[in-house]
Amino acid sequence: MKKSLTIILATFICCAAHAQSIPDAPILGGDPSDNPIDLEHRYPEMEGGYFHEFNIWASVNVKKNFGEKWELMGRVETRSKNNCHDASRIIIRVMPTYSVCDWFKVGVGADYIANWSGPSAGHAATPICRAMLDLTENFALGGVQVSVRERYMYAYDFEAKSHSHVVRAKATVSYPIAGTRLTPYAAGEIFYWGSFPQARAFAGTKVKLGDHLTFDLAYLCQVQMKSSLCNHVAKAAFTFSF
Repeated sequence: MKKSLTIILATFICCAAHAQSIPDAPILGGDPSDNPIDLEHRYPEMEGGYFHEFNIWASVNVKKNFGEKWELMGRVETRSKNNCHDASRIIIRVMPTYSVCDWFKVGVGADYIANWSGPSAGHAATPICRAMLDLTENFALGGVQVSVRERYMYAYDFEAKSHSHVVRAKATVSYPIAGTRLTPYAAGEIFYWGSFPQARAFAGTKVKLGDHLTFDLAYLCQVQMKSSLCNHVAKAAFTFSF
């Protein structure tokens, strides 16, 4: 009974996604900078196999608790592409989260994205807006912390006048090391909308720098099935909590 609400809601979202899938629409819940046209422009000499890139994602997060149930999170994130030679996107996110109980949270968020689909130098960014619903379970197995998050995301591209949907499922396992400020973790995430267009694997650690400040450093491997892009990412984030 404890996990029945999450299972029911996640099943409903996945069924709706499968029934209404739009195979030709871009998965804007992912990273539009990986589209095949853009990759052919960047790697015209390569055929077959996977394209490999090494990029950086950096963000600053601010979290504020309101009582025991509510949390408000704001984020500004930048991403690079083309082996850090070009800007991929800038993301501004706002997300309030409500703790239904000790182990279950619901979040509703919105993103504004400035996205560069081609070389960023001399080109204007395309505005994209996204809305999302998060369902998150947290539980402990001994000293190991486990988090399972299901996310439904809707996105609208103002330049292309197109929209898309995606469901993302992410599982994270972390282990706070006693007597230190370190919390190493590993995570996996899959994207779904009629097919599985993208998958991610994470490995990193969080470092508590103070009572209200945490630094997160991780390696992320992002595989885009449709465009055959394997994106190797150094991911860094500062989080201020109040």
